[in-house]
Amino acid sequence: MSKKLVVKKNIELDAHISKVWDALTNPELTKQYFFGCEAMSDWKPESPIVFKQVAEGKDIVQVKGVITNIEPQKVLQHTCLTPEFEDDPSKHTTVTYELSSNEGRTQLSITQGDFGEDETRYNHTAAGWDHVLNGLKTVVENQ
Repeated sequence: MSKKLVVKKNIELDAHISKVWDALTNPELTKQYFFGCEAMSDWKPESPIVFKQVAEGKDIVQVKGVITNIEPQKVLQHTCLTPEFEDDPSKHTTVTYELSSNEGRTQLSITQGDFGEDETRYNHTAAGWDHVLNGLKTVVENQ
């Protein structure tokens, strides 16, 4: 029986849900905490989403996917793949951001998987989300 590895992260942010949503969908803000990547999309179902950064004057796509579900200030879900694994569906995952509000604070839950039995990619991704969420917290709570 194969195991399914799924990254699950939760964080409470001392910021209004609208500010957190903006930080998730505004490329100028994602660039500040998502490894220098701008999240680019028109933020509609079935639309592409691309996380790109500029290196040596060139746009480099680090991660891309398609938005599968979006409800502003509630949920954002998209497929996730790196360009080198575009033709290998076993390396594709789904990322889901779920937001809820309580007295001006925002609870954000992120789920990404299924990594199948690829513990190396799972561990790398889990550590990456820790970095992203800590950076997001700084952005939304200090601006």
